[in-house]
Amino acid sequence: MLLQKLSGTGVIASLTLLSVGPSLATPHTLDFASMDQACAQIRLVKVKDFGYFMRQASSLLSRHHYLKALAGFNQAVHLNPAEAMAYVGRGSAHIGLRQFAQAAADFDIAVRLAPDSAFAYFGRGWAYAELDEFGKAISSYNKAIRLDPKDARAFRNRGAAYFGLKMYRQSIQDLSKAIALDPEDSLTWRNRGAAYDRLKKYGKAIASYNKAIRLDPDCAEAFYCRGLTYKHRGRFKSAIKDHKEAIRLNRFYAGPYIDLALIYHVTGELDKAISNYSKAINLEPGNPELLRSRGDAHADQEHYRQAACDYGQAISLDPNEPYLYVSLGRMYTQLEDYEKAKVNFDKLILLKPDDIMGYLSRAGLYIKLRQYDKALVDFDRAIHLNPRFALAYLGRAWAYDRLGNKMLAARDYAQARRLGFKLSSQP
Repeated sequence: MLLQKLSGTGVIASLTLLSVGPSLATPHTLDFASMDQACAQIRLVKVKDFGYFMRQASSLLSRHHYLKALAGFNQAVHLNPAEAMAYVGRGSAHIGLRQFAQAAADFDIAVRLAPDSAFAYFGRGWAYAELDEFGKAISSYNKAIRLDPKDARAFRNRGAAYFGLKMYRQSIQDLSKAIALDPEDSLTWRNRGAAYDRLKKYGKAIASYNKAIRLDPDCAEAFYCRGLTYKHRGRFKSAIKDHKEAIRLNRFYAGPYIDLALIYHVTGELDKAISNYSKAINLEPGNPELLRSRGDAHADQEHYRQAACDYGQAISLDPNEPYLYVSLGRMYTQLEDYEKAKVNFDKLILLKPDDIMGYLSRAGLYIKLRQYDKALVDFDRAIHLNPRFALAYLGRAWAYDRLGNKMLAARDYAQARRLGFKLSSQP
């Protein structure tokens, strides 16, 4: 956290403005330039008790008591609605409460009151970036940079906004400018590593991560990000080593557990995969994708009941994700609970009536139940939706064959071959 100092009217107060840690999608920490510089541009109007509320609210903000800080800044704004720094403080409290829309509104007022303040534009860019409004964030950072072209953090955060728009080359340009202005900021090096990774320039990505780690050897995120790049290069041993170091530094950080699980899953070490999925789930119990992935690992072990349990929990968290139902339906098929299997395939079709997966899955169940007429109906629907899908013709051929219609079966087998499916033998 950056401890920022707000000075004016004889009052020195402290504002700690929230740092937001990086994520894989938008790896950026958004913080403010020196508030001393901002205050040099903005004249604080002397109003009775204004300084008291600013001082108290700033102290609360520095101790992360965001709700109480918000109340104090509200009083300051009430007493002096023409003072930009009161809105900056309140906007910072809103960010601490993750109320980013309200923060953006406050910084909007701040820039209107202080149009020459790079700091106010910087704050607005931060709020917009948190709202994933990266275009607006870039616009605000542009103005901040024009007003203060030597602020490395403005370049860094604009680079993060470009990253959010998947404009990785522009991101690298800004992050490189930030490094030139402040080569000791480990976060900027880490962010540039992420941008290089997205461009598959893995050597440059690792070099940037190496520098970030030298500057901040206790940063779990840097080891995790470098581990991701090692995985992308196929260097699984190096990736595993980095992820384990990230966990040693921060055992409450889910990312390394997730990627370790994925690596172990790909390499067939399913017990280790499940162990790491479980640790990640303990940290993120509301994440349906983790439950689905652990379910997949259980299914690969042919532990169908455990897999069904995971898929069911994932559905309870995300009931509108259609493909969870096909996974659960297949587990019930393996467990020979065909009624529940059909219920789940029916749900998939209800959610995605134009997707062939539901029809093919249910048709396969009907074949298993020797209900070939019903299977034909579903195969017909699948072929109607995608007449180039060879497996649908193969399945329909099987159903025709079981019904004794050899001519139609032969026709569909031939069509499956034309579409590229190689048949070793016909049933």
